[in-house]
Amino acid sequence: MSTDGIKSVPKDPGHPYANTSHVYFKYFDQRTSNAPFGYEHFVSLPPTYDADSGREWPLVLFLHGAGESQRGKDESYASIRHGIPKVILCYDKLKSDKCSKTAPTINVPLAPRLRQSRQTKQGDKSVEPVDPEVCTALAENLITVTPSLNMDHGYGWNASILSALLDEIVERYHVDLNRIHVTGFSMGGYGTWDLGMQTPNRFATLIPICGGGDSIRAGLIQHIPQWCVS
Repeated sequence: MSTDGIKSVPKDPGHPYANTSHVYFKYFDQRTSNAPFGYEHFVSLPPTYDADSGREWPLVLFLHGAGESQRGKDESYASIRHGIPKVILCYDKLKSDKCSKTAPTINVPLAPRLRQSRQTKQGDKSVEPVDPEVCTALAENLITVTPSLNMDHGYGWNASILSALLDEIVERYHVDLNRIHVTGFSMGGYGTWDLGMQTPNRFATLIPICGGGDSIRAGLIQHIPQWCVS
């Protein structure tokens, strides 16, 4: 799949949960891929990105888990309920209500298939607040990229497609190539390690959460600082 020469423009995700007023947070199609499909993805930019035109910014790629995947029309909201995109949305909430003395929270619904699951009945941590300092540190200092995996294309993150997406991102934005970080949880934790092993000289850090990987290839990423959370 290739649409080289076509400028990347934001698209409507089909829901209001990604709407922001105080930080750039947009949804895109992947233009180039070595497969018949690519990953739709959310991108956030620091508020001073345009003003600091000569600056190169660190980037964090976030890979969500299986429960946050799309399985129905316009379900990309499931991909922004946790992790990096949640922090970005909480930053926007923080800036929208500067007089509030409480930590910001978001209210993005579960995908319909999960609303009666046993795991959901145990509690939904998506609604927990985020420390304002964490929101500010992330949103104002890093470019963030959150692909949204569609299960119609199969389970699990494809490292080759993700690599092509990163190629596209670093062409599109002012990215510091020495400070590209990858994190993700569960299925995304596996994807974090797999992507690191696919292109081991690309990443500054890997932060897999509740993931796993191919122990035979682990030597490929032994030089990369990693924070592994189980």
